[in-house]
Amino acid sequence: MSSKTETYPASWETAIEETALEEVDTTTRYHGERQYDIVTGVEANRTEGIAFVPVPLEDEKPKPVIYYKKDEGISAKQMKEQWADSCSNCEYIKLSLAIYKDTPLYEVTFNNESGHYVLEYYSFEDGSDYNDYPGFTMGR
Repeated sequence: MSSKTETYPASWETAIEETALEEVDTTTRYHGERQYDIVTGVEANRTEGIAFVPVPLEDEKPKPVIYYKKDEGISAKQMKEQWADSCSNCEYIKLSLAIYKDTPLYEVTFNNESGHYVLEYYSFEDGSDYNDYPGFTMGR
């Protein structure tokens, strides 16, 4: 089985070629309806950006990269604070970028007050609940 990071170098190259990014800072993998490498970096003017690079399936035409400037959405810190205010008896685990149907999201992973492991999705743009994700439930 191949490493999930083996696609990262190709995704860095794609992000730089197809978006305004000129430098790569971090890369993470998201696997929802399909796999994406999420590449963060900076443009020439030092503006931070996020490229959602679809990992191609075998014999598949490349899908377009989806790109957002970081300031087009709420920050990870704002999202975590907003979530914590709405789920005070929950145990926070992590916050990650995600994407579904070309919509950038935050995925919040936590244990609810009953001890259940929960994933919830919120809009990257404004932090609102993203209810279109399959199996979405407010897990509190």
